Amino acid sequence: MKLTVHRTRYGPFSNLRFLVVGAALLVGVSATSVQNALPAGATPQLGMHALSGELTPVPVGDRLIGPASPSTTMSLEVTLQPRDPSALAAEVKAVSSPASPLYRHFITPAEFAQAYGPTAASIAQVTTALEGEGLTVGPISGTGLYLPVTGTVARTESAFVTPLVAYKLPTGKVGFSNSAEPSVPSSVAPDIEGIIGLNTLDVAWPVGPVTARATSEDDSARESYFGAEPTDARRFMLQ
Repeated sequence: MKLTVHRTRYGPFSNLRFLVVGAALLVGVSATSVQNALPAGATPQLGMHALSGELTPVPVGDRLIGPASPSTTMSLEVTLQPRDPSALAAEVKAVSSPASPLYRHFITPAEFAQAYGPTAASIAQVTTALEGEGLTVGPISGTGLYLPVTGTVARTESAFVTPLVAYKLPTGKVGFSNSAEPSVPSSVAPDIEGIIGLNTLDVAWPVGPVTARATSEDDSARESYFGAEPTDARRFMLQ
């Protein structure tokens, strides 16, 4: 079993993002149409809540093309807040600390969802809110922390109140970046941790197979099974 880590080139992540990363560890692996586009630095509309920490600098070498094509389809993941973050953090530390009796006692995604995933009511409320913004929402992930979302650039810009800009990458491919902090409906903002996929300028490469490595007590939960610091990790998946 290998761990694939999608990593960003810039920007720290919040403690709750670390907890989302912890979900992978516990289960056994070490967002206005172009015509009405908002200007950079747009402020959230009435009834919307801005998500902080969702802006990253444009990497050196990426060349600005202009506004993203409104008909382009975006594939996103809306990450949800876990239940009982303190207990989750404690268990992440326990399963990653060699001195703990729970060391490497992993749980299944279903067990994680039951213990730490959002409630069914929270998932339903977020799904309804996103669909109300014109986005298509898929089934919740096994851990209950990710909702797959698709929509055109125009729908995405409107739903999350942020313009999307296209860049030519050094590889020749085209990537996108949000030029303002995205916003979500205030009614479900407490349930939403972040949005993955608004910025596709990130570099991704595999790290693994991953093995445990000894660290200080304070750092053991943050570093065990990872080939990099959790602040570099965007998401994890099994292969």
